[in-house]
Amino acid sequence: PTACEKTLEGHGQIVRAVAQLGDDTLISGSADETIKVWRVSTGACERTVQIGSWVRSMQLFGEKIYIGTSAGSIEVWDKASWTRERTLEGHTVEVGALIMVGDLLVSSSADNTCRVWNPTTGACEHMLEGHMSSVWSLALCHGTLASGSYDHTIKLWNTTSWTCEHTLEGHTHYVMALAVHGDKLVSGSNDRSIKVWAQSAAGWACERTLDLGSSVWSLLMCGDKLVAGLYNGSIVVKSTEGEWETERTLTGHGNAVETL
Repeated sequence: PTACEKTLEGHGQIVRAVAQLGDDTLISGSADETIKVWRVSTGACERTVQIGSWVRSMQLFGEKIYIGTSAGSIEVWDKASWTRERTLEGHTVEVGALIMVGDLLVSSSADNTCRVWNPTTGACEHMLEGHMSSVWSLALCHGTLASGSYDHTIKLWNTTSWTCEHTLEGHTHYVMALAVHGDKLVSGSNDRSIKVWAQSAAGWACERTLDLGSSVWSLLMCGDKLVAGLYNGSIVVKSTEGEWETERTLTGHGNAVETL
């Protein structure tokens, strides 16, 4: 399908994060300092939760919702009662991305670091340093943590020792988004390209570069399709077979597609 079936309206500022809470429930986080809970089938907003800071990222795990904020904190909320249970503090500025690695929560930030948290105790167990600028994207590729940064690089971290094992270079502008397709890592950048990275006996290398014509701000794997949200407001759907050709372009947004 190429038609927009429903538009959910209600936030007063940029929507920075979305997540699926159930078959018919979507949650969205915004720079208006709220999270909204939506019934997808009707388009109705069923709940608005005040967070107190811009919502930049979200991660669902079990009965918890982890919310990365512009203040640098990570809020832990119970998704059944919508009560705040804990605040994880350590980052000094905006939390760009969140991801679960086993039972541990990993966060990235504009303070140039990633942190590894025990969400049960609230303790920060590791701090990953090495990027020279803001870290805005995270992905887990076959047990290896990938982090994408405004320093134009992607770092690959061992999730046992939490040491950086590889740095992938090739993008000429900010790395905005990461996704995983099979054993390949996919990166989207402000240089208007998507790069597909693969590991061989010789190490990691870029095996394909796709020109999108606009900065790539978000990525999502949907089955065997790669979906890219662009700065120009369009969404591009690409095949991951053959030459990774564009199958369709979805239009309708009036500004950058920051999240998918």
